[in-house]
Amino acid sequence: MKQKLTKDTLIKEAQLFCVKQSTFQHKELYGVTDGKAVGTLIEQKFQAHLKANYEKMMFRVLIRL
Repeated sequence: MKQKLTKDTLIKEAQLFCVKQSTFQHKELYGVTDGKAVGTLIEQKFQAHLKANYEKMMFRVLIRL
């Protein structure tokens, strides 16, 4: 069963996710100069991570905060 996502957990997950992502070479971003494209890719990865590990309803509520 997936965990409930609280505001504190969301903050901790975001921190851990950022640290983990900073260790990867995102080859799909090579040559990309559009900051929005970069942000969109990372946001999609983070949302996929949350959806895989936390209850959907709480996830949707907290992302809008």
